[in-house]
Amino acid sequence: MQRFRHPAALDGVGLGPVTSTVATAVTGAMGILLLRTGASHRWVTLTADDKHLLTDVWTSFGVIVGVLLVSCTGDPSKKSTD
Repeated sequence: MQRFRHPAALDGVGLGPVTSTVATAVTGAMGILLLRTGASHRWVTLTADDKHLLTDVWTSFGVIVGVLLVSCTGDPSKKSTD
């Protein structure tokens, strides 16, 4: 809550991107499994769950890329304009 009330720049990302990447890979694998199972059995529920999970994968991928870009390039608000 403290960081939410008083936002600050990233100090270091640590293992966050690695953990998120592993979780995203597991979610993607589950989405592909649901896609194949839903298609072969023609189950609308599994197809809907598949689309939900794969949307989560794309969203997580975007967040991971964003965090890595900020980590590699630095916080643009702290760069001097000299």
